[in-house]
This record gives sequence, structure tokens and C-alpha cells, in this order.
Amino acid sequence: ALGLMGFTVFQYVVRAYQSMRKARTAFWLYLAENTFNVVLAVILVRPLGLAGVALSVSIAYSLGAVIGLVLLHQTLGSIGPPRCFSPLRRVTVASAVMGVTVLIISNLSSAQSGPALLIRVLASVVLGSLAYLATATFLGRRALSR
Repeated sequence: ALGLMGFTVFQYVVRAYQSMRKARTAFWLYLAENTFNVVLAVILVRPLGLAGVALSVSIAYSLGAVIGLVLLHQTLGSIGPPRCFSPLRRVTVASAVMGVTVLIISNLSSAQSGPALLIRVLASVVLGSLAYLATATFLGRRALSR
């Protein structure tokens, strides 16, 4: 989940370059992201184990996304007026609220197996989803009333 935003932005940036028929730039972005991933995985796997590999993927996609956005900005200039980014801000806020909710709910129990773990996971998913939907709905209605 940590790298989901970086992964998503990276994929959109690469597809933007592919749609502009700039496959060479997309290739170099993929190469940079994969290089970051391999180097970080080698560094992080020893101290963190499998979690280090997951962290390397998250960091690599996030770095790739930032580099891609910088290149895309240099290629296209400003993508649009500030109001174009209002939906992205709403999704980001709703995602942050969901993340905090899931973190709190999942830490209320220390269950590691069995039915208690299932309840812990289900409660986190359901309440996190409800928090996301409530926040997104609230922010969407607020934006419409402006």
C-alpha cells in the first residue's frame, strides 16, 4: 500500500509517453525504475527480509513517478489550471483518512492467526473503506457546492 500512489502515477506517466509515441522515454523510465528496485532490494533484503523487497518496490516506483512527472512537466509544461487537480486532492485526502483508519483499527488487536486475525483484517478493510467513502462523499459535495 505504501507504494500504490507511486506505482499508479508511474504507470500513468509511462502511458502518457507511450501515447505521445515517445517509447524511448518510456523505456528509460522503466529502466530507471527497475534499476532502483534491484539496487534497493539487494540493500534492503538483508536487514528487512521480504519486507525489504516490498519496500524497494514501493520506493522504486515512487522515485520513478517523481522523475517521470518532472520529465513530463519539461515535455508538456503546465498540464492544466489548478482546478484540474482538485479531484486528485480529494482522493489523496480520502486515501490518507482511510490509511489512518486502517492503521488504528488493525492495531487495536494483536491477533496473528485464526478467526481473530480474520476479524482484525475484515474490520480494517470495512472501516477503512467506509472512512474513504465518507470522506470522498463529503469532499465531493463540498466541491459541488462551491
